[in-house]
Amino acid sequence: LKIIEKELNKNCNEMAEELRIAPSTYSDYKRIQKTNIIQTLMVKYLAENYGYSMDWICGRSKIKYRKSPKN
Repeated sequence: LKIIEKELNKNCNEMAEELRIAPSTYSDYKRIQKTNIIQTLMVKYLAENYGYSMDWICGRSKIKYRKSPKN
């Protein structure tokens, strides 16, 4: 998530707002080493809107992009 945040040039509050979660929840996701607790809808949103691979977001693949982002 830190990499995505930096690439999108957004801060924690902006990312949380876009993902429709509390900033504290988003911060918790960034701190926790085990990515399997991230909400599926949040991962799906990042994949669909920015073209990231869901597997890459969850740390299961080195392939970062699966398709062209919508933006």
